[in-house]
Amino acid sequence: MAETRVLCGEEAICHLLRPGNVYRPMDSPDALRDWLHLRLPSWIGEQTFQQKAQIRKLEILHHDEILVARRRQQTAQEAYDVCGKKKDIELASKELEKCLLETNGRRKFVESVSAKVESENENGTADPEQVALKAKMERSVEALKAKDKELTILQSTFDRLTGSCPEYLELELSKQEKYPKAVACGSHETAVAGLMVDLQDALKERIGLFSAAENLQALERQSGQRSVAVGSGFEKGTRSVIFDEIVPKLKQSEQRDDLIIIQSVSLGIAKGEIDYLIVQRHPDDQSVDVKKEGGTCTQIGGHYQPSLNVPTRAMDMKPVTVLAAVEVKNNPNDIGPVYEKYMERLGWMMGVQDLYDPTEMATKHYRAGNFDRPFWHKDAKTGETFQFDKSSFRLFLPAQDSSKDEEDFKSSIMKRLYFVTKDQVLIGMGPALYRAVQHQAATNSAADISFDDAQFLDPVKAANAIWSYGQSLDAVAESVTQDILMRYRDLPEEFRNICVISRSRSNSPVPAAEEVDQHDTEESA
Repeated sequence: MAETRVLCGEEAICHLLRPGNVYRPMDSPDALRDWLHLRLPSWIGEQTFQQKAQIRKLEILHHDEILVARRRQQTAQEAYDVCGKKKDIELASKELEKCLLETNGRRKFVESVSAKVESENENGTADPEQVALKAKMERSVEALKAKDKELTILQSTFDRLTGSCPEYLELELSKQEKYPKAVACGSHETAVAGLMVDLQDALKERIGLFSAAENLQALERQSGQRSVAVGSGFEKGTRSVIFDEIVPKLKQSEQRDDLIIIQSVSLGIAKGEIDYLIVQRHPDDQSVDVKKEGGTCTQIGGHYQPSLNVPTRAMDMKPVTVLAAVEVKNNPNDIGPVYEKYMERLGWMMGVQDLYDPTEMATKHYRAGNFDRPFWHKDAKTGETFQFDKSSFRLFLPAQDSSKDEEDFKSSIMKRLYFVTKDQVLIGMGPALYRAVQHQAATNSAADISFDDAQFLDPVKAANAIWSYGQSLDAVAESVTQDILMRYRDLPEEFRNICVISRSRSNSPVPAAEEVDQHDTEESA
């Protein structure tokens, strides 16, 4: 029977880096070949892998037919790109799309308001608010009629431009899968008459690609749902690790009590969030219902923000002090890729522009791309509200007398950034690169597989092709978990902030092989 235990610090790092638990397949084609030899037997047992391999076989079998269709589309695209009417068609298309979105939005509004008005009429009520709503609906109905007329004109203009452009029609026939049922020398009249079938879909249907692709989509949805459920379940179970291992350590080292754990904190950042922050309130601070006591509020990510120009009780709140950030990963191989993202997120919250690009962080709330105004966060679990600003993260900054280059900031953040994960094999790549490598093993034309023997027909050729493809991806530059673990191991012992949940087996100290493939689909993000 498996026994669950939690390893922390040096013990956790050494356990994950133990001999036989670490691979670096992307170091060379030879290393990848050896690793693929170990992984392939497990992969070919997966339905999604089998389905991808089946699609590749169909594409090889019908290579000539598919090639003709693709060449026709490419030729049509090249002709359309240099035709004189392309600019006018593209402009008309954008105007039509914009008008269509506005019209649909206005129609939905009219329908929803109309339902409310009818309901109130049945109740016999006619208060001022109801009268105003009815008047607004009448104005919207008139505006909708005008939009419908505009939409008709724009559609007519678009149809006229495209109908008189042979290059556009040919591109649509090749790309959008429409072909005349009776090909009368590419007759324009036949095309306009609408006697069409879906060429691409018809071709896919005939050779079996259509049903194979649909089956693959269904399998991937099921796999994704299972992975999300596993990751979510693991994250819920790690709260006890934070309470039992991390909080006591902080209480002892910081000489602070009354620490509070807050989950899923974004503070209005442009991308991503922090799984957990461990904070302490100011002694004179207390939670305030910002929605009720914040004056004219705005809402950012479900959190109400008070007006900064009007004195309110919400404005009297004091910023919390953050003692630690915690990231939970069901798969330890996700730690490497997410490490740099955490450096960026925490750097933004600290106001350290060495670690983020303000132009990528600009939002309606933070127009300059900096965390330059307070943020009120309401915790979903407790309902309490906490105020944050840059000063909340002052403990993450390097000491005043130390140098402050990018690596100094990162080392300082690591001292307060914890990772909680499971005991699994370290495969030397993050989830994006792993999925790309697995996909190439199933679909690359150089990777012919003998399913009976569970091996590549030409292992060297397959490894070289997959390795070259992997080197072309941005994901290959991501940090790998073992490198991040070694960085933590180089810190003083009290800052080796790694926790591992290990399920030990009496006859199997090393994680089972299938555990390697449990790449969750949450944002590695």
